[in-house]
Amino acid sequence: MDKNNLNHEIYLELLRNGENAEINNFVNTCIKSGLSPYYIYMDIIFPSLVEIGERWVNGQMSIAEEHLCTEMTKSAMELVSQKVKYKNSNGLKAVMACVEGETHYLGVKMFSDFLIWDGWKCDFLGQDNPPSTISEWVEKVNPSVVGLSICIGDHFDNLVDTIDQIRTKNEETEIIVGGILSESHKNKLIQMNVVNVFANPVEALDWIRSTFLQRNQSLVVEEYLLSVGKRIKQIRNAAGINQQELADKSNLDRTYISAVENGRQNISLSVTLRIAQALNTSVEKITNQSQI
Repeated sequence: MDKNNLNHEIYLELLRNGENAEINNFVNTCIKSGLSPYYIYMDIIFPSLVEIGERWVNGQMSIAEEHLCTEMTKSAMELVSQKVKYKNSNGLKAVMACVEGETHYLGVKMFSDFLIWDGWKCDFLGQDNPPSTISEWVEKVNPSVVGLSICIGDHFDNLVDTIDQIRTKNEETEIIVGGILSESHKNKLIQMNVVNVFANPVEALDWIRSTFLQRNQSLVVEEYLLSVGKRIKQIRNAAGINQQELADKSNLDRTYISAVENGRQNISLSVTLRIAQALNTSVEKITNQSQI
């Protein structure tokens, strides 16, 4: 199958038809075609989950169908994760969890996987965690980041209670909130000292990388940007294309590409994905320090 035909519409149709074996075959084809794990997660699986969720909310899908789609996607994510070359441990810890009553966990599981791939020790507590369960675990492991997921409005008070209990004993821990409901309640959350609210896992990962990269003395931002820029230039030259051609393929400005290659431009994961696709390579080959 042509790489351009490996898209979320095909994956979504397989989900809706309950084709578990075909889903696994589709995911394996994506991997063999060289699609980045980040791309598979965010451009194929994530938009499908959003659409499934909307269908369920609007009564166009039964609970059983929604649960089946969830379990099939969980298996697909495990297939993708098995193929990832994890980065070395960065010594940082995180805790990810759904608040009490919340059973929609794949979005926060996706983000948990991103952190693990990036070298974090990430404890994923899964769905339906009472405030005391999360706060006690946070107190025990003392993570740098706690991620909380909420999708249903009825669970907002549980989110507030969880945040309050965490803040009582862990004032310095960064708390991030995601999930369908987080964006509509963003102002309320910011007023509660939860200044990190994200609409999707990529935005959250971009923030995590930029924030903790600057705090991590083992690799300063300037060195990271230089190494990424160097790798992009190497891959571009090997592909026999110039900066303008890369800019056109990735829908970016040529001066932006030039700044990236010279280590003068901060680069988000979403832009890295576009450049990787334009170069027919993976995000890992661009960002992995050991390959520079």
